[in-house]
Amino acid sequence: MPTGDRTVSVLGLGLMGSARVAGSVLDACEASRVIVICLLHHEAVHSLMRSPEIESVLAGKVVNQLSTGSPADARGMSAWLQACGAASFDGAILGAPSMIGGDQAKVLVSGPRVLFDQHLGLFQALTRDPAFCRDEIGRAAALDHAALELSAGCSVVHLHAMARCEAESVPLEELVGLVTPFRQGFVERVTNVVGTGEVPSGNASVHTWLAWAETLIWVSDDAGVSATLPRALHEHLHRTVELGQGDKDFPVVYGTFRPVPSLSACS
Repeated sequence: MPTGDRTVSVLGLGLMGSARVAGSVLDACEASRVIVICLLHHEAVHSLMRSPEIESVLAGKVVNQLSTGSPADARGMSAWLQACGAASFDGAILGAPSMIGGDQAKVLVSGPRVLFDQHLGLFQALTRDPAFCRDEIGRAAALDHAALELSAGCSVVHLHAMARCEAESVPLEELVGLVTPFRQGFVERVTNVVGTGEVPSGNASVHTWLAWAETLIWVSDDAGVSATLPRALHEHLHRTVELGQGDKDFPVVYGTFRPVPSLSACS
């Protein structure tokens, strides 16, 4: 690849990919000049990376930070890496594991343009057309949250609308014919999943969405933007986990919108 580096160390990725396992985080950081980090959130990154022994081996490295976090997180991480003598990117992956390596996943990257061009091959291993989001660290994180909020928001509203239909004994199929803003069969796929009750897992679990929603709340608060909708989203995601469905994909949240049977109906 254009980076000129023969090995890349990866911390995380979960369902996004796999590699030969290193003995420790320190071993992984020492093994390669280029390091990719893709953990659940920045707190996880801090717990693994913020130690004198790790900091001592980062000089001269290029760190690609793909973990979910706020723009402020990204700027703080970049400043810490710079103090350690490492160059870095702030990035985000938009897409399910099955999309990685093709043209469906979106990979957002912000950081030095020259460095991005030098390591283009690395990002193209994740998606054919990575999106460069300018030099400002934090810009990719901002776009990541905006895109995820739009996706989650549309999904939550859709599930709530279906619950309203069910409450009035309106067949869900009748809703599909009325909705035009969605494309590529999105509404049809979610409706079919809810209708059959066979919610898949292995794409992006409710646990993952919940961790993101927690971040979205304080990102919104920090920006002075109302966090009412993020808190409502968080409530339903948290309730889904309480119901033991945290390992399922997002449509399982539908269960938190369904009418609760009255005491008279249960007697």
